Amino acid sequence: MVGTTGSGKSEFLRTLILALAVRSSPSELNFVLIDYKGGAAFDACTHLPHVVGVITDLDTGLAERVLTSLEAELRYRERELRDFDKTLPRLFVVVDELAALAVDVPEFIGSLVSIAQRGRSLGVHLIVATQRPGAVLSADVLANANIRVALRVQSVHDSQEIVGSGVAAGFTRDVPGRAAMRLGPNDLFIFQTAMIAGNIADIVEVIVEASELTKSEKPRRPWLDPLPAVLMRANVCENADEPNFSEVHIGMLDDPSCQRQFNLILDLNQHVMVTGGSRSGKSSCLKLIRGIIETSAMVYTIVGTGNSDHSKNEIDLADRELVQRLLDLCLSRIVDGRSQQSSFTRIVLLIDDIDVWRNHFLEDRLGLSLWAMMQRVIIEGPAHGITCVLTMASGQSLPAILSSRIRQKWQLDGHPGGVIGEYEGRLLRGQLFFHTEVEASDQTSRSQKSSVVRHLGSRIATAELRQRGAWGVFAKDFEEVCLRPLADLAMCVVGHVGSGRTTVLESIMRAWQAQHADGRVLSVSDFSEMTVEQVFEMSVTVLLVVDDVESLSSLSDEWMQQFFMQQQPNKNMSLLIAVPPVFLRSRGEHWVQQVRRSRTGFLLGECAEHDADLFGVYSTSPSVYQQGIGQQGIGRGLLVQDGISQGIVQAASSAMPPLSIV
Repeated sequence: MVGTTGSGKSEFLRTLILALAVRSSPSELNFVLIDYKGGAAFDACTHLPHVVGVITDLDTGLAERVLTSLEAELRYRERELRDFDKTLPRLFVVVDELAALAVDVPEFIGSLVSIAQRGRSLGVHLIVATQRPGAVLSADVLANANIRVALRVQSVHDSQEIVGSGVAAGFTRDVPGRAAMRLGPNDLFIFQTAMIAGNIADIVEVIVEASELTKSEKPRRPWLDPLPAVLMRANVCENADEPNFSEVHIGMLDDPSCQRQFNLILDLNQHVMVTGGSRSGKSSCLKLIRGIIETSAMVYTIVGTGNSDHSKNEIDLADRELVQRLLDLCLSRIVDGRSQQSSFTRIVLLIDDIDVWRNHFLEDRLGLSLWAMMQRVIIEGPAHGITCVLTMASGQSLPAILSSRIRQKWQLDGHPGGVIGEYEGRLLRGQLFFHTEVEASDQTSRSQKSSVVRHLGSRIATAELRQRGAWGVFAKDFEEVCLRPLADLAMCVVGHVGSGRTTVLESIMRAWQAQHADGRVLSVSDFSEMTVEQVFEMSVTVLLVVDDVESLSSLSDEWMQQFFMQQQPNKNMSLLIAVPPVFLRSRGEHWVQQVRRSRTGFLLGECAEHDADLFGVYSTSPSVYQQGIGQQGIGRGLLVQDGISQGIVQAASSAMPPLSIV
């Protein structure tokens, strides 16, 4: 149908729609109304029970969806007619102002050709109106249009192109609705279109009442509404509080080409990759997954924002101690060979911007070590109940050895919550559920299951230690460090001023006293009261404690020299000294070398990294517990026993009030 402005096209369309609706029930006839003149052309006709869809130029993006769905409708009708021989209602697709639609949705013309060629035999018919034929009415469309109507047009050429005659160019403005109709090669009719004299809304109301009285079935829509921008999980999931790790429902997928919408499911028995640019919603996606599964799994989130919340088991990327502890937890399960048994709680790692993490960790030796641990977790984790959900900028951010092992890959698109993923070999769009923050108290109770990864405090009170003879805590596994009860002690505590040498001496001294209730502790202040001979004549075990060796008076220093000259074998005598590393290196003939040769020492602060060779340790693996050790507080260092590195230890302090290790 072609006609210039004011020729009566829209009125003719309304009359035609109402005439068909009055004569046929919704089970016999349906309409799809497409109006690209603002939506006013069809007016109250949109409320007809026959109408299964309305599109206007105000419905952004809906036209593309309708095109896809109409193609799907043709396939649906082909299947139904072929397999079930059903009687389907005829579907009229009515388009007002095709030219405006073609500008906004250029591919619409191609779809019109497909509908025109295949639709008639399937009960799908086109009624299209435009001001002039031009390019919008291609030869393929015209070839499949059996009925052509021309109202008043501007030129003889336009009239000739539609009805094969220039008669429509001669219609006057005084007679709107005058039309020429071509039905075949030689059938040209001139007629006057009808005009609805009454109120259209009243007529529509009568048709609606008639449909209700006859109990007409509600017609099937050729497309579903787009997924809402805010999709609430509680409104979709029947069992929202009972997550199944093989079917974690996180949103909905939209498949207009198959006229369906279905659940977006993640299998958290396997890894998941989520890609997206900045502010695309990657962090919100991880929070959504966490909120669904955190009551049934040990869930940890690694973020790089700098404002992680430990109460929610969030670990900041820069906090390498907690990253190390988390990876140790995962690798311990892998090394132990634990498989996916129901008795083991699943571990889920939610890692935000893993590409940033990887680039950050490749800068130093310690970071490379952590990244190597992470790679092993990704490669071997699923077989041992460990799953990773990784977000990144693009799928090429990970090495092929890792990305090739991830089958579930989803991409976040431009709008909030939008997602694109592959399903049955096709890319589909979907919508994630809207994430709602859980109340703080509820969040805390939910997260208690995952409270395994924690910091080693920089202050530990002696009263917190449980074992007899314990004087500190190993940084790696929080095991208490105890003195060997049946061995004589000969230890150097090495450190700079302010590193906590005196604190460590006091802690070890108290541990020794706990093991030797009848023993005697002697310090430098006792040298003036007892001779070396008197010390050796004592019948009890003795611990000799010397702090600040570099500051000893000449008399005290001479006393210690005599002690080593007269030291007797098999005597229950232990030695504990505190000395700076420079003194220990520069005084090769000093009596402190006798203690150093035991190859047992505690190296505080920077000495843990630079002076372990004093006790026979010439290479040490990097440790996050050692990095920045000077800033962790006093009393932390590397323990060496008999020339073997035992690990980083935080010494306890009797001067500290009782504080939690965490």
